[in-house]
Formats: sequence, C-alpha cells, structure tokens
Amino acid sequence: MAKGVVWECNYCKKEFSTKKKAEKHESSCKYLSNKTYKTIFISVIVLITIIVLAFIFLKPTCPDTCNDKNSCTTDSCSKETKYLCENTVKLNCKGNKICELGEYGTSDCKNCDDNNKCTKDDLNYETSECINEDIIPCKGNNVCEVGEYGTSDCPDCDDSNVCTKDSLDYNSLECSNEEFTPCCGNNKCERDTETHSTCSQDCKLDKCDSSQTESEKEICYNGKYLSYSVIQDDISICDEISNGAWLGKCYANFAWEKRDLDLCEDTPIIEYVAKGYYEMVNSKDVCYVQYLIEISNKMRATGEIVYIPYDICSNIQNSQMEESCESIKEPLDNINEILEDIDDILNN
Repeated sequence: MAKGVVWECNYCKKEFSTKKKAEKHESSCKYLSNKTYKTIFISVIVLITIIVLAFIFLKPTCPDTCNDKNSCTTDSCSKETKYLCENTVKLNCKGNKICELGEYGTSDCKNCDDNNKCTKDDLNYETSECINEDIIPCKGNNVCEVGEYGTSDCPDCDDSNVCTKDSLDYNSLECSNEEFTPCCGNNKCERDTETHSTCSQDCKLDKCDSSQTESEKEICYNGKYLSYSVIQDDISICDEISNGAWLGKCYANFAWEKRDLDLCEDTPIIEYVAKGYYEMVNSKDVCYVQYLIEISNKMRATGEIVYIPYDICSNIQNSQMEESCESIKEPLDNINEILEDIDDILNN
C-alpha cells in the first residue's frame, strides 16, 4: 500500500490504515475509498514554502566592501572566493612591505644610512645586504684631497700673516707661505701704493714731542709732516699735527707743491697765542702767509715771475697777520713788475 493512503468507511467515515481492518470494521460496507492524508499534504506545502523563502532570503552574498585601505592590495569578492573578501598583495608597489628593485629609501626596505656623508649608501636587493661605497673626493672623509685646503681634512697653513699667500702641496702635505706685495701690514711703506692715510701701520708717522726745543720741533715737523705729506701725496698727514702754526705751514707747503691756494681754505682751524700778536692767531691764517712766503722764496731763488693771487691777504682773519701779509706781498708785486719789464725788453 502506498505511504499516506487510508481506508474509510462510507457510513461512519472512520479511517483505517489497511483495507483488511476497514472491511473487518464494517463488512456491510458497500464500498471503501482511500484518500491522501491531509496533514502530510499540508506539511509538504509548508516545507516547500520554507525552502522557497530560504532560497530567496538566505542566498550567500559578498560584504558591502572589501577595501582594506591598502593601495598595495587588490580587493575582491565573488562566487569563486565563496563570497569572502580576498586582499591580494600587488608586486612592485611601494608600501607592500616587500623590498623590490628601485625601492631603496622607502619603508619597504631596510635603512642603510651609515651617517657618513662621504659614502654612497645603497642596498643589494638579492642579498638584502647594505652597500656603503666611499665617495672620492669628499670633504669630511679625513683624507686631504685636491681642492680641499681650508677644510678639516687638510693641515692648516695659516701663518696669521695677512701679507702671505697660504697654500698646501697636496702631494707632500707641506705648507707654503709666499709673501706678496704690495700689502698693508708687512711693515714696509710701499710708496707707489701706500700712504699714511691708507696704511698707517706701514707708513708710520711718529708724533713730534711737545717737550722738544723749537729747533728740534722744526726739524721734526719739516721731516715727518711737511716733507712726508708731499712725498706721500697725502695732505691728510698734516691733520696729525696738533700745533696750530705747524698745521698751517704743513697745508701751505702742500698747497705750494700743488700750486693750489684753495687748499689753504681747507685747513682745519686751530687757534693759538703767538708772541707779538694781541689777537688769537689760527692755522688757516698761517697757511695764507706761509704760501706767500713760499712764493717769495721761489722768486728770490730763481728769479722767476710767480703769479701772486691779488686777494691772498684778504682771506686772513687776524688783522696784524693781514698787515704782515700785505707788507710781504707789496715788494713781491714790485719785483714781478720789474721782472715783467725785463722780460719784455729781452723778448723784443
């Protein structure tokens, strides 16, 4: 008998599992019928419904994202991965924690820096061993190489002399200190290039001693200032003089050598008391008078006609010195007139 079939009495509708039991129950039954068991049928329907719903709602799927935020992995999920995320490492990618060719200096490779600027640091990608190759030449490798004089790698040849050229023989590592000229600081007054104002340490000018006699002072001032200023072509040498009279004479001497009376106007003024003068005398007045005296000396010595500035005496502030100037100038003007007349006679 097929599973799930029952027998039923037509009159009382009682069900039996076998035909024999059914006939035994009601022998007078005209007929018996079988039917499908309702409970089993309903159960089957329910089961099928559950299976269908499970297929719909419980079908396997991938996660919303498999991104591991690593640029050196390929992120995927599929039926082949059984709907699980796979993050496959990419090769030749900086950041994949694999030291690959050309990636030295990144976090993927070991650091081979030996803190020596005179070595080239690199990595052997096959053996993962560091390479620190010497750089030659290199300042700081404790080897004195050509062009490195003046660094800590080479001996110091500085002899503290500003007038020597310090150098090094790289073969013998011996110093050379060659003197050169002109040079301010070699205790030699090189007159072609140095003056007292440009190099006072070489072209020294000792002060004249105030305790000297007048005769000694004259020798001192004439030798150290008047003559020296002309020799050095440097009028600023006169400014070293603190004596008003000799300051004026120094400027006058320089002005006469240059034949430039305007230099007297530049004379720094130092006032002083002079014997026989009731007014203060100053160095500028002295310059004008001394300049006129130089003209007089020249005319007396050579007989030459020398131009005498007509207003030379009017520049003098001290009235007594102005009178003295005029008294010197007047005969010189007369001599000039006589010499001019003689010159005219000789040339006609």
